[in-house]
Amino acid sequence: MKSVHKTVALIWLGCWLHCGAALAQGGPPMLTDDPDTPGDGHWEINLAAIHSKAKGQKLNSLPDVDINYGWGDSLQLKLDVPLLQGSDSEHGTQQAVGPANLGLKWRFIDEDPAGFSVSTYPQYLSNLNSQAVHLGLADAGHQLYLPIEASGHLGEWTWVAEVGRTLVVGSNDPGNINAWQTGQLLAHACGEEVECMAELYETHTSLGTKVLLNLGLRWKLDEHSTFIAAAGHEKADSGLAARSALVYAGVQLSY
Repeated sequence: MKSVHKTVALIWLGCWLHCGAALAQGGPPMLTDDPDTPGDGHWEINLAAIHSKAKGQKLNSLPDVDINYGWGDSLQLKLDVPLLQGSDSEHGTQQAVGPANLGLKWRFIDEDPAGFSVSTYPQYLSNLNSQAVHLGLADAGHQLYLPIEASGHLGEWTWVAEVGRTLVVGSNDPGNINAWQTGQLLAHACGEEVECMAELYETHTSLGTKVLLNLGLRWKLDEHSTFIAAAGHEKADSGLAARSALVYAGVQLSY
């Protein structure tokens, strides 16, 4: 997996040196989201493979289906459902439909004329059935995420920031508890149809802090499709489970 990280980093750095015109933003493949919405009546669908590794366990979302719809110019509806595949030395490989994530984004400040955008994006995460919990691929708890996002431009750079509170109910995982999340993202065009992104994402709980460093890129293939990818590594305080690898690769379809 280290070779994957090195390859993505080299691509990212190489692209960064060749600047061009591209629209930078947060959201997939990064964790930090931004206030942008698809636009009235438009769809944004992210089809991805997501791989994470922590404490000898591997978990894949293959595919992860993230469907977004623009309801008016400043509202976005979201449904994200993954097909989880997990493996460890004791149980081998197992598969089940993972928790569904429902969200509603509302952008209440627009960059034009304010100079920056601000939104809120409440999201609710819950299992569709008990199979993923029974197999140990998902937690039994329910999550409510209450964030605020902001974005703007500094010359040719785009900045995105997010802060949110996750509330957890009914969890059987002692590490899955209420938390604060903060994300900071910088993006820059690095080719005529390519943009590069760097992200620092932190999770703060009563047990300690986890910090994820993520590098990503977007490559616009045509009018309706964009290749999106990212790779990251997480550090955590002693006693917390950290993801030694987090890799995202997929395509974003816009209509």
